[in-house]
Formats: sequence, C-alpha cells, structure tokens
Amino acid sequence: MKKNFITQRNKGAAMLISVVFFLFISLAIISGLISPTVREFRNASVNLNSKQSYFLAESGVEDVVYRIKNNLATSASEVLSLGGVEAVTEVENLPDGSKAVSSLGEINNYERRVALELAAGSEGASFHYGVQVGNGGFEISGGGNVYGNVYANGPIIGGGNPTIHGSATSAGEYELVPVVSHGATFPPPYSPGFGYQNTVPQDFAQSFTVPTSASVKRVRLYIKRSTSGWMNDINVRITNNGSGKPGGNTLKSKTLAYGDVPYSSFGYATVSFDSPVALSAGTTYWLVLDTNNNWSARYYVGAGNATYPNGLAKQGSYANGTGGTWSDTSPAGLDMYFDLYPEGNSGLISGTIISGDAWAYEVTNSNITGALNCQVGTSNNKYCDTSAPLPSPLPLPLDEEMIDAWKAAIVSGGTTTTGNVTVDWQGATFGPRKIVGNLTINGGGTLTLTGDLWVTGSVQLTAGGHIQSSSTSESRIIISDSQITINGGGSAVGTIDSYILFVTTSTSSTAINLSGGAGTAILSSPFGTLKAEGGSSLKSGAAWKIILTGGGSINYETGLIDQTFTSGPSGSWTISDWGESE
Repeated sequence: MKKNFITQRNKGAAMLISVVFFLFISLAIISGLISPTVREFRNASVNLNSKQSYFLAESGVEDVVYRIKNNLATSASEVLSLGGVEAVTEVENLPDGSKAVSSLGEINNYERRVALELAAGSEGASFHYGVQVGNGGFEISGGGNVYGNVYANGPIIGGGNPTIHGSATSAGEYELVPVVSHGATFPPPYSPGFGYQNTVPQDFAQSFTVPTSASVKRVRLYIKRSTSGWMNDINVRITNNGSGKPGGNTLKSKTLAYGDVPYSSFGYATVSFDSPVALSAGTTYWLVLDTNNNWSARYYVGAGNATYPNGLAKQGSYANGTGGTWSDTSPAGLDMYFDLYPEGNSGLISGTIISGDAWAYEVTNSNITGALNCQVGTSNNKYCDTSAPLPSPLPLPLDEEMIDAWKAAIVSGGTTTTGNVTVDWQGATFGPRKIVGNLTINGGGTLTLTGDLWVTGSVQLTAGGHIQSSSTSESRIIISDSQITINGGGSAVGTIDSYILFVTTSTSSTAINLSGGAGTAILSSPFGTLKAEGGSSLKSGAAWKIILTGGGSINYETGLIDQTFTSGPSGSWTISDWGESE
C-alpha cells in the first residue's frame, strides 16, 4: 500500500512572525524612551549655550562700565575674550550726554545681548576692590581673609600664610633708574661659566664704582644655568676692594635661588637685599657671585671685553676674611653684565596665599594660583613673568574735596545738633544731620538713617548697637572728623541694594577700629589707618593703611561695583537702565 507523506514546508513561520513582531514592538518602546532623553539633552545643551552667551555679554558690559567709571581708555567697539570666545561691546554717545552700552555674546551660534545706559549722575565714590590702600600698605595675619581683590599703593605683607581669595596688586612708587648699568651687546659676545664641580673658576666677580654716593637695594644679573635640575644657590655679595680683588669684608649679601635663574637661555635675575647698602662715590667695590660646586652643571654670565671702564671681572674662589684667590678671566679683560638699583618704595607682596593673580615689582614667600607678574621673585611656588609692565598707583575712592562736598550737602539739606548724641534701646530715626559732638549707639539701640550724617567728634557703635537705612535702595554715609569704633557686636546693615559707608578724616593710626562687628558696612579712612580684628567682617575697606588680623575678614560683594555713594553736585556716571535686549 503506497502512502503519500506531505512535507510541512511552513513549519516555524508562526514563531518567526512572532519574533519579528516582538522586535518591532521593542524598537518602538525603545524609541519612545530614547527620543525624550535625546530631546532633553538637546534642550540642556541649548539652555547651557544660551546662558553662557548671556553671561559673556554681561561680562562685556561690565568691563566697559568699569573702564568708563574709572576714566580708562574706551573705544566705540571693545572686544572681551573669555575662555576662547568673545563678547563685542558697542559704546554710543547719546545727545543728552549719556552713553548707551550694548554687548553681544555668541556661543555655538546662540546669541544674547545685554544693554544699559550710563547717565551723568552725582559725583560720588565707587569701591571696586575688597581692599584698596594707599602708601601705608596692607598687613594681613592671624587668620585674616579677604574674599575679593586687593590693590595697594604700598606693600602687601602677610603673616602666618593668610589667604587673599582674588588677585593682589602692589603698585608702590618705583625708582627704576640704575645707579650703575653695564650691558653692551645682546646677545653677549662672551659667557664665562662658574660653579662647575671642583674646578676653577668656582666663583665670579666684577669690580665697580658708583658715580655718586647712593644706597643700593637690588642687583640685576644677565645670567643662565645649564640644567633644569637642582643646582647650588648663588650667594650674591657686595664686598670691599682687597688690592685689586674682592676683599674679605662683605658689606651686604643675599641668596639667589637657582630656580630664579633662567634655564638654557640668558635672562635677567634680580636679588633684593634685606636692607640697602650705602656706597661712596669713587670707591671701588666688588660684586661677587659665590657658589659651591654643582657637579656637572654650571652658571654662565653675560660679558663683554673691556666694555666697562670703571672695573673688571675676575674668576676664582671667594673666602670670608681674606677674600679668596682670584685670577684674570679667559680671555683677560672681560666685564660682567650687571645693574645696581637704588633704594625705593617699590611694590612688594610677601608671605601670602593668593588664589588669583599677583602683580608687583617684588614677590616673596608666596603661593600664587594665577599669573605671577613681577621682576624679583624669591621662594614662591612659581617663577616671575617679567614681561608684564609695572602696575601704577591708583587714587583712593575718597579725597578731601569729595568729603567736603558731602559735608556741605548735609548742612544745606538737613539739621544741626550741638552736643553729644546717644541712641539707646529706645532707638532713633534722623538724617540728614550734622552733629557737633560725638555719636554713640549702644545697649541694643537702633539708629535708622533717613539721610547722611556728619559727626564732628567720634562715632561709636557697640554692645549690639545697630545702624540701618530707611531706604531699600539708597545707601547712607556717616562722616566723622575723629575716630570710628565698631565692636561688641555692633553692626551697620543695608539691604540687597544699599550699604552703610563710614568715613573718617582722621590721620590717626587708630582712625577706624573694628572688632567683632560691622556687618555689611564699608569703611574708608583715606588719611589714616583702618584696623579690623577679632572676628569682625566688612564688605569693603579703603584706607591709607589697613591692618587685618585676629580672624577679621573682608567679603567683597560684586554688587558694590555698581554702587556710587553720592551726596553732592553732579559729575560721575550712574547706571540708569540695565537689561537684556534684542
């Protein structure tokens, strides 16, 4: 019997269809999940680029406003570069004398524009730094902190490694004309070496005379080292003359760290003595570079042949007492390149931790996160960038003429009280007012200012005393012709848009004493010293000299740059309108 078997050729088709169907469903679900995520990432990127464009434009506007307010050069179009992108800011002079400022920020084709208008407003003072001091300088120690930038016309001296959370500039007053200067041809035709293993020459020296009697504070050398690794430091000496060679009497010495000597290529290295050395005209002295052996490494100095008429170079080994053993250079008659600078009130930053840039003629024993712009550097965490120009002194925000104008405005627009005024727990509200006497706020008393004050005597805010402004938008000024004291928890508090400014005309070393108080106050002593200690805090300080110690802190607020304290005739710039535009 014949049987026919039918082959089931479509066996498994249902399973295949099910798999394909499940695959399409899975893809649809995954697509539904991924699309919103991708869209959110795209939106986040757009939002980030937009915000960055806005902040870039705002930075461009703030840069131009700062330039205009400080009478710095400003063109019709300014370009500000930040992080590889640029903000283009346009400045237009309007018919009424005001200025229209508009800045465009663009990142990845996303554009935002910020615009404002500057109007000629009341003459006043603006505080652009956390600390700004005159020739008296800034001393910070004992846990003191500054959150903001520091600009000093005198030295910035730190003790105990205090921190400046910002940039620090010490401008000083410079005497850059050398007493003696020798440098004939660059690059130098000769480069004698010294300090190599135990061979001669171990040291190098140059005789010189000064044309007029002078006090020398700094020595500048044209020098290089042969290795980027360790070397012995150089002891830079000025000695007497010992019968045609360096004498055994060292008049002044200072160590030049090997790391401060340029590597491979010639460059300048400067040493600054701790105190100046007095030199007499016509007397022969020696400049000695004294070092130990450096094994396979050596130093080289730039030199010319018979190019300095008032001395000559020698090579040999220096020894205290006798001056050592010296011989002629090879070839004979070489003259080392060097400069001698006199004593001067130069810019100095010493013993501080700086999170931003440091800028001064001389920086020592400091740790700088940003750029180090200096001519002389000793024991820092990085080398000086000597290409930057020297900073120029800046005037303090307040001067006598401005303060006198404020006093006149207070008298003409307010009342006068003769006798001492004390505010206790009952509180008081007044201003503008001239007080011929002292002003004391204590015992939990609160003084609300409806105008500015001129106190011919002292101002004391203590034992929880409190000063505030009656306005949420107008700052108030308190002027004292004597000492200002804030302690015991005394505070002067403004609002988000206003501050209390204390000003004293005193020239005393205790013109302003701040201890354990202050709040959001701004303190100014243009002719005297401001001392803050004991956990006290303020928003900005400007004085001839400032001492910050014992945990005192200055916390600069960015909004201060837009504050102009006024109480008198017209003359400066104020921001009349600010916002985003098309």
